[in-house]
Amino acid sequence: TEELSSSTQAFDIGDKFEDYKKLAAQKEYVLIYQDVKRIECYRKQADNTWKSVVYQETEEANLTSIGLSFNVTALYRGLN
Repeated sequence: TEELSSSTQAFDIGDKFEDYKKLAAQKEYVLIYQDVKRIECYRKQADNTWKSVVYQETEEANLTSIGLSFNVTALYRGLN
């Protein structure tokens, strides 16, 4: 899971994600945005491609690799 900031976003979405894709055990790569209530989850598919699922404010995010579901708004509660 990566928390995106303006200074690291390009690296986290680009080169860092490319490195994680090389790990056989890696099933999901989760990006948590700082400036908007948004979570992007990349999931490894059976054919070793990666599919992106975006969860917006008020939606229920599902991290299937660890069996965790939560509301996106709740994650950002208390943050400005």
